[in-house]
Amino acid sequence: MWPMMMEHNAFAGIHPVPHPSINSAGMYLITLNPAQWHTFHIRQEEITKVPTPDFTYTINSRGMYVVDISPDMWNMIMQYNGFDGIHPVPHHTVNSQGRYIVTISLAEWHIFQVNLEKLSKIPKASFIYEINSSGKYVVNISPYMWNMIMQYNGFDGIHPVPHHTVNSQGRYVVTISRAEWHIFHVNLEKIHKIPTLEPCKAGDYLNFKVGCVTCKENTYSKGGHSSKCINCPHGKGVAKGKGRDEHSCTWRWIPVKRDVYYNANLE
Repeated sequence: MWPMMMEHNAFAGIHPVPHPSINSAGMYLITLNPAQWHTFHIRQEEITKVPTPDFTYTINSRGMYVVDISPDMWNMIMQYNGFDGIHPVPHHTVNSQGRYIVTISLAEWHIFQVNLEKLSKIPKASFIYEINSSGKYVVNISPYMWNMIMQYNGFDGIHPVPHHTVNSQGRYVVTISRAEWHIFHVNLEKIHKIPTLEPCKAGDYLNFKVGCVTCKENTYSKGGHSSKCINCPHGKGVAKGKGRDEHSCTWRWIPVKRDVYYNANLE
């Protein structure tokens, strides 16, 4: 919390800035008068609205780095060997906020920083996982990655194919056993070797094997990484490749006989 307070100027309006001491538990102690406390309390309310960082750290009285890591960041660290080069792997605890705490030396901190640099270049959106109380792997997968998994048979070797749900963020969630996780992980390694495809323009959809494909007549796509074109509403149509969104679809006038037309919407 102390690094976050420093980063977000928690003592704004208090002059001079209080000088902290550090107790035997590595906690920062400051002394404020009632007026300063009131100012500090207001700033604290503002800081709590700031998104929680992936990780923070403090240095305890023994010079060790106490690192406080968010669950999502912890999953990334576990998946991509964020403690590579640190032996043994640091013991961790989980605090009341569900964040992971590890204590490492200055030398280990430098190794950890190098590993974090590598992690920062990995897209966080692809997938994350956690292990539930039953020892099952609960995998949370982005729509783009899900399409890749579907196109390239990412559940090959897992029978039956895991049931999935879609959460409120539109991400796909599956629960698999430890043995199935190992099979899935091997499949993902193969998928990660597939060249990243550029997003498509509106009016096209992304086929992961051939690239961008033009939408057929009376269908539309917003482009990007959309994996299919969507049919226009009944009675509406659009020319091939011209369907950028639903608003591109217009009412169709269909000839019945010479010089006589009807609106398809009036069937």
